[in-house]
Order: sequence, then structure tokens, then C-alpha cells
Amino acid sequence: MKNIVIYGDGIIGKLTALVLSDFFNVHLVTNKKSKCLEKKQARYFSINLLSKFMFLKYRLWDDIQKNSIIGYDEILTWHESLSEDILFRSRDIAFDKLGYIVKDLDIIESLDNHLSVKKNIFKLDPGDSDKIDNINTIFNIKSDHVTRDFLNHHPCRYNNIAYDQKALVLNLIVKKDINETIALQRFAKNQIQGMLPISNNQYNLIWSANSSFVDELQGYSNTHIINLLNKNFKGRVSEITDISPPITFPLTGFNSTKYILDNFVLIGGAAHSIHPMAGLGLNMGIQDIYFLQKSIKMEGSIDDALSSYERSCIINNNRFFRTINFLMQFFTSGQTSNIVRSKSLRIFNKNKFLKDKVIKIATGLDVLKSESKDQYCKPSYQQHQ
Repeated sequence: MKNIVIYGDGIIGKLTALVLSDFFNVHLVTNKKSKCLEKKQARYFSINLLSKFMFLKYRLWDDIQKNSIIGYDEILTWHESLSEDILFRSRDIAFDKLGYIVKDLDIIESLDNHLSVKKNIFKLDPGDSDKIDNINTIFNIKSDHVTRDFLNHHPCRYNNIAYDQKALVLNLIVKKDINETIALQRFAKNQIQGMLPISNNQYNLIWSANSSFVDELQGYSNTHIINLLNKNFKGRVSEITDISPPITFPLTGFNSTKYILDNFVLIGGAAHSIHPMAGLGLNMGIQDIYFLQKSIKMEGSIDDALSSYERSCIINNNRFFRTINFLMQFFTSGQTSNIVRSKSLRIFNKNKFLKDKVIKIATGLDVLKSESKDQYCKPSYQQHQ
């Protein structure tokens, strides 16, 4: 088998290694700053239907499912200044679920278990430069953030957007049991709050807002933050009684205009980053892997496969990038009047075709149905369930 090198051993790097080990000997280079997994507070991901398909296909789903997975079938969205709510439902597209809430540690553990038994996947330390340089590769993959050194050697152009925002992530404990099948999203001026149910009385909150506001929040007491949240979600959830220690990180937006640079293939976080309002970041990276493996399987040569991969990623990721950035500005900026927002939401709510199309794009079903004949892509919702 021919050789490839993958730089970056995050979720995307590891999944890429597992998938491409069907075609090549894979040399996986760990990150320079390898960090021990902190189990004091897990990070949660919303996994869409295409990502679940990939986990099923490569036998990861059963391992992940042994731990805690919560499937949700509705997303309730509203703007604090408007009376019109938007409800996205899985049954509208004839599926049981819109997505699944999974811990990052559970995905990583499942990946590590499968990688450990693969005879043609070899882990390398970034310090093993001599070994890496001596590998005769047909191409290399960059799966994590692109460094300045990399760009100096492989210049490419990114479309960038300055969010000037940070995200604050924490878990909320509420007084009464919640409906674990419904995810919530609240829009307000310059901020978005997304709530994922993670137990019968807990939500995982991703609160994105202007950097100055998040910096101010970090100086507040837990009681003050709880009071703010209870005001924001009054009438939507029961009283919030406690929160976990918050974690913050800056938000960046970029999207590469090229996915093939000399002998390097960009994938996942090396190619794109978008606002977390739709929870699509990890799912976009997994969709990249889907396109790459499909192109390698279907095309006659590596050059044709990589060209096909690049075309698919540019078309689909440009669509995600533009749509998410437009929606963020539409819902949170002061440039759009509430009258325009209200009329637009009413039109959207009444247009079943458009609403269903949005769901299919966000869940990855449009890609699966157009490019795969797998049984998974067929409707699974039963009216009597």
C-alpha cells in the first residue's frame, strides 16, 4: 500500500486516519503541544445525520453509544424582540432525530480503540522529522489549524470574517425535569445562546457574544450569571439553580479557497472555521472526510480524486460559510429592523419546502441523498412512534 502522512491527531485527524487506512498506509503525526485530556468538564458536540452515518460506517457508533448519547428531534429558535418562533422538527423530513449530543471524550476513546488495532496506522511524534521526511508519500494531509510556517511554504487564500466575539461554555442545572428531545436557541442583539439537553435536568450552553461582553461576564459571580440566564430563558425552561465553571474561547471565521496545496490536502480545521451558532464546525470536518473517501473510491487516479474532493468541499463549505455568517448578522446585528425580521420569519415558517431544505442541508441529508444510495438515507420516521 502507498503512504500518506496526516498532521494533527484531533478528532478529524484520527477519523481521517481510520477512514483512509482502507486505501493507504497512514502515518499520523501528533500535535506539537500534546495535551492530556481533561475529564473535569467534557466538551459536547451536536452530531448531525451525516456524521452519524460516518460513525456507523466505520463501526464507531456502538462504542460511542455505550456512553451517554442524547438524540433530539426538535430545535426551538426565537429572537427576544420578536413574537414569531421557529420550530425545526425531524418528522418534517421523515427522520426520527435531527441530531445527537455526544461528548468529545467518548468520540476520542472510540477512535483510539479502533486505531490501536489497525496494523497500517503508525503514530509519529512531530520531533521525528527525519522519519517523516523519509516517508515516500503520495500526498499529505493537514487536519488542524494552519500555522504561519505552513502558510509561508504553502500560500493560500482564506475568506475571513472578523466576528469580534467570544464563546462562553458552561453547563446549567435546572429545577425541574426538561424535555431532552428539544434543543433551544435564543437570539438577541449581539449574542446567541444555544442550549443542548445533556441529562434530565441539565443543559450545555454555548453563549456567543461580543468579546467585551464576555470579558465582562467572566468577572461576574455565579449568582449574577444565573440571574441573567433566568431572565433570558424565563418561560422557556424552569428555574436555573446552578452552573458549572465557564470556559471561554475566541471565535474565528475563515474558509479556504483551495483545498489542495502542492502535495498537501487541507481538511477540517485547517480549511475552515465558522460561528458555532448552528453547531456545524465538527460536522463540516466530518463531511470533508466523507467527500475525500468517496472521491478516492470513485475516481481512477489520485489527482482526479483530489480534484473532485476540492470541488465538493468548495461548493458545500462556501454555502455553509456564507449562510451561517448571513444568519448571524441577520439575527444579532442592529442593521436589520425587527419589522424585517418578523416578516421574514413568518414567510419562512409558512414555506415548508424552504424549511425542509434548510433542515436537510444542516443535517447533511442533502449530501447523503445526492451522493449515496445507502439505506441510511431513506426515511426512517414512523408516524405511530
